[in-house]
Amino acid sequence: MRDDRAVPGLVPHVLALDGLRGVAAVWVVLFHLPWPSHFRTAALVQGGYLAVDLFFILSGFVIARAYGARLDSGRAVGLFLWRRCFRIYPLYAVALAVLVLQQALKLGLEAGYPGIGPTAFDGPNSLTALAANVVLAQGWLCFATATWNTPSWSTSVEIAAYGLFAAARWAGLIRSTRTLVLAALLGLSCVAGLALVHGTLDLIGLPGLIRGLAGFATGVLVERLASAGQLPPGLARLQFPVLAAFLLVAMLGGPAVALAPPLCAVLVASLDRDRGPLARVLSGAWAQHLARLSYALYIVHFPVLAVIKAVLKRAEEAGGGLTPWQGDALACGVLVLLWGLSWLACRTIEEPARRWGAAHMPGRRGLAA
Repeated sequence: MRDDRAVPGLVPHVLALDGLRGVAAVWVVLFHLPWPSHFRTAALVQGGYLAVDLFFILSGFVIARAYGARLDSGRAVGLFLWRRCFRIYPLYAVALAVLVLQQALKLGLEAGYPGIGPTAFDGPNSLTALAANVVLAQGWLCFATATWNTPSWSTSVEIAAYGLFAAARWAGLIRSTRTLVLAALLGLSCVAGLALVHGTLDLIGLPGLIRGLAGFATGVLVERLASAGQLPPGLARLQFPVLAAFLLVAMLGGPAVALAPPLCAVLVASLDRDRGPLARVLSGAWAQHLARLSYALYIVHFPVLAVIKAVLKRAEEAGGGLTPWQGDALACGVLVLLWGLSWLACRTIEEPARRWGAAHMPGRRGLAA
């Protein structure tokens, strides 16, 4: 779900795709709200996990557009991965540290009040899972459940997709459009099979890895077709109908979600070049602001929700549970809080780390050449 903005020498990004990513990040936050509310029971919000499939396709498109032609040597691959590391890891590490601190505090409480709840550093927050999360391999090792910072499994899968894409591009394995078509069709077929068997795509572990790689390959294919001028003319006029179909699939759930990735691919293709009615909406200032904060919001929101959930659990044990309307009010307040924290994280961690990484790339002058 990441792209490089305002980096000298890179292909300009598509504003509408930036805005789409920002809106999708808010959708994920609503999906993860853990307390009773009308948001949580809304059919559209319950399909929010499909935003991750949209992220994978967006990433494939944007990475192929920005870096594809540059990955012609092993050294270029190394510099590409260096840049991605500083784009993703610093803020991710800070959020993971917050969750580790939370577990450490919980461990201290257990020492004084045995049996107050689930054991610290156990289950999805085990030390084994922590080791995998530290190296961003939790999405490759196929844990049965999400671990630590729950949404970060998709970040781990994206790292795998980056590496495979860079290696395949360098080795010349995806120079042929036909090869990309076959890879995307195979991936989408596997994802459709998962949806038909499980009745959902809210799956991690090996199915999550398949979702990620299939989505990324599909995004790369869409970019190839767009750059070659091989997309159907007039695709921009279908933006709102395709978006409506995608949201309808998300609300219906069940086997129908097999249609979600292809619809996402068509939606992304229709927004290329920032033309069309939906593109104009997503290119607006509010959507671009969300786009800037999208990664921070995606990474920061779960630790914040975990802390609030722990507080609410204690209140509920004391007889102070929330009604759905109170949950709605709390959700609105938390969204404002998350906006502020994401803005702060973006300004103080994410963007400075990206600039530092760009300034200290090995052989920076060589890359510019």
